[in-house]
Amino acid sequence: MNATDSSRPTSGNDQDSVEPLNPFFRITIVAGGLFVVTILAMIASALGPETASPAQAAFDENANWLLAAEVAAILASAVFAMAGDNRNLNDIHDQATDTTDANEPVHPATD
Repeated sequence: MNATDSSRPTSGNDQDSVEPLNPFFRITIVAGGLFVVTILAMIASALGPETASPAQAAFDENANWLLAAEVAAILASAVFAMAGDNRNLNDIHDQATDTTDANEPVHPATD
């Protein structure tokens, strides 16, 4: 009744096969989070009181440059993350399509 299914991977094998996350994905996540915070700060600045503090005035003057830098960081890190991911997928594909077997005997060419 309690036969084990050998076709299912075990939890130990899953942990061994996990690859580390591409660092550019982390950069993209952080830059995206900063972008959201900047947008929320812009909304708060626009809807806030008219009497501007020096910090609010500096933010209002530089918000466009800040957003442009954040968008550039998101786009650049996303492109690098996808390029690195594509390289890893190509390596995996090359390994999967390799038809040589290490246990296969080598047959020397005969004349």
